[in-house]
Amino acid sequence: MIKKFLFIILLFPLTFIFCDLIELSDIIIREHTPIGYLVVKLNTSSINQRYSYRFVNNNNREIQQYFSLNSTTGELRIVIDIDRELICLQRHIECKFLLKIFELYHEKLYHIPIIIDDINDHQPIFPYKTSYIELHISENSLPYQSKLFIQQAYDYDYMDNQNQLKYQLKNFDENFPFILEINDDLSNRLVLLLIEILDREIIDSYNCTLYVTDTNEHYTELFIKIIIDDVNDQSPM
Repeated sequence: MIKKFLFIILLFPLTFIFCDLIELSDIIIREHTPIGYLVVKLNTSSINQRYSYRFVNNNNREIQQYFSLNSTTGELRIVIDIDRELICLQRHIECKFLLKIFELYHEKLYHIPIIIDDINDHQPIFPYKTSYIELHISENSLPYQSKLFIQQAYDYDYMDNQNQLKYQLKNFDENFPFILEINDDLSNRLVLLLIEILDREIIDSYNCTLYVTDTNEHYTELFIKIIIDDVNDQSPM
C-alpha cells in the first residue's frame, strides 16, 4: 500500500520531502532465529540504479539494534540473538513493533511491522526462594473445611499462560490426607484440601512433591513438608 504524504526526514533536519509510504505486511520472526537470517530485501529491482537505505532515527533503538541494514540492497538481517522474553516484558500479549526505513534517492519510506513469535524455551517456576517449602496445619483442623495454599507457578513463555500449566501431586506419603485443588476462586493459588482427620500423636508430618508441567513437557518440582501443629488434646496421665 503506497500513500503520498509530507514527511520530515530526521536524517536530514529541516528537510521536507514528498515521499512514498510503503507499508509491508507483518513479518513473523521466531525468537532465537540464527544470526545472519535475512528478514527482508527492500531492493528487488534488476535495474542498475543508486539506492541508499537508512533507518529512520526515531525508530525504537532498543529494537533496531537487533538488525543490520545494507544501505545499497536494503537487506535487513538479524545480528543479535532475539529473545522474546527480554524484548517484550509483558508475556501474554503479542510482541510486535514497527521498523521504519527511508530510501533517499527514490524518496520511499518503508514501514516494516515485525512480530516476534514465541518458542517454548522456558520451564515453569514456582515463586519461592527454594524448591522446598514447609506448611503448617493444626491437628484439630476440620476435613473438607481446612485448606493449605500454594502459589501457582508462572512461565515466561507467551504460549504458556496460567491455564495451560498442569499440576500433579507425586511421591506423597501413605495415607496422605490432602487432595490438590487447581482452581481456587480466591486467587491464583493452588489448594491442598484436608480430607481426613489429623492426629499428631500418630503422624506429625507429611511429605509430597508438587509437579508443574508446561505445554512442551518442561517441568519443575516443589518439595512440600506439611507439619501438624499440636493442640492440647491429651488428658494428663
